[in-house]
Parts: sequence; C-alpha cells; structure tokens
Amino acid sequence: MYTGVGGVRKDLPEMWTAENGVKKRIYRARIEIGLLPVGTIVRLKENGELVEYILVHQGLPNVKYDLSCNGSWILRKDLLINHPYAEGERQPYFASSLALEWLNSQMYNWFDPSTREKILPVKIPYRADGDPPTTKKGAEGLQCRIFFLSAPEVGYDYAHHGDGTRLAYFESGNTPSANAKRAAQVNGKNKNYYTRSPAYRNEPIGYILYVSDSGYFGDTNSTSPEDSAYYGFRPAMIIQPDSEVSPDGIL
Repeated sequence: MYTGVGGVRKDLPEMWTAENGVKKRIYRARIEIGLLPVGTIVRLKENGELVEYILVHQGLPNVKYDLSCNGSWILRKDLLINHPYAEGERQPYFASSLALEWLNSQMYNWFDPSTREKILPVKIPYRADGDPPTTKKGAEGLQCRIFFLSAPEVGYDYAHHGDGTRLAYFESGNTPSANAKRAAQVNGKNKNYYTRSPAYRNEPIGYILYVSDSGYFGDTNSTSPEDSAYYGFRPAMIIQPDSEVSPDGIL
C-alpha cells in the first residue's frame, strides 16, 4: 500500500484506525526481520507446515563471535524428539555429533530453497574435543547453518567453557522468569533438551549440559540413540537481517 506525497509515491509501512476509541492496526507491510524486536514470533515452513520460531537476538552477541553471526537469531519454539545426539553414551562434543550432521542435512532440507538462502552459514563458538579439549571462538568457530544454543547463550552463568554469551531474549540464573524463557515443549508437555556445551566439571567423563523440562540446567552422559525420547533437539539458526517477514509473521 502506498500514498502520494508531493506527487511522489511513498510506501506505507502500516495503517491504523480507531474503533470505539481503541487504536487498531488494519494494515502492515512486509518488514525486514532485522528490524523486529527480540521476542517476536516468526514462522517458517518445515516440509510445508508452518512452525513457530522465537527471535532471540539481533546482531553479534559479543567479540567471541565471528562476523558471520551478525544476523537475526531465531530458535525453534517447540522441540523435536527421537533423533539421536551421538552414536553412544558419554559423547558430549557437538562438533562430532550425529545431531550436528542431522540438523545440517536432513533438517536443512525441510526448508524450501528460498528459505534455505536466508539461513546464514556461520561460525559459532564451541568446545572442541582434543588432548586437552579447547574452546574455539571467532574465525575458528564451528561452521554450520543450524545448531543448538550453548548453555551460556540461554543464561547459564555458572562455571562453563566460554562457548558463547547470553542472548538478549534470555535471563541469567534460575528465577521463575528465566526458567520459563528456557523451558520448551513437545506436544504441549515440557521436556528436557540438549545444549551444545559439555559440562564444565564432568567433561572428562563425557557429560553434556541440558535444559530440564522446568528450565533448570542439568548434566547428563545420556547421548546414545536409546536416549533420544528423553532429550529433545531445539534447533537455532541465524537469518539474513534483510529477509522480509509478512504481516502474519511468515519468513
């Protein structure tokens, strides 16, 4: 929709009216996702079905991140289950996991070509296996398009490996508000889900940090296919900030 100002066409971003003294928006144009506030719900089509994602951050979180991460961070609202994290128990490293492979092959192909073009290839901070294990940041980050958030990114503020920093949507600590923002569901029921962070103290014995069904943090060595019904996947990705979102929230 547009109007004419001084003989010049001008696009209208939105239009409002008043009904019974109440302001009501009757029109909104498509808007770039990079202009939307954190906490906005956007919808992406997965295999043709619209699925809700939460906008959890805009731009680079801090200097630990490669410039490729400078976009609009979105996180799937609900979890996926019955996908194995690793081939066996005590395998806490995301970079060598079955989860990373599945997210960036099978799940990536759930999106149509136009959506895939909007998902940025990024390098994210991560804990790399080795002797000893090391934390990789910046240009040495893990290259991928779809990933799990790290424990620090969702508000874990205890001892950790520095594989990220808190994103704007989340809160630190274990307050009811912070836990509510972390908690996620499958079919209307809260469930545990993995982060990409090995546990700080229990890393040598193969433990990974997860978010519990109530939004608290825990650590587990349950990473085998047999555990896939108990720990969900919560995929995240970074979208090109100039990608347009329709008035009804569809990317």
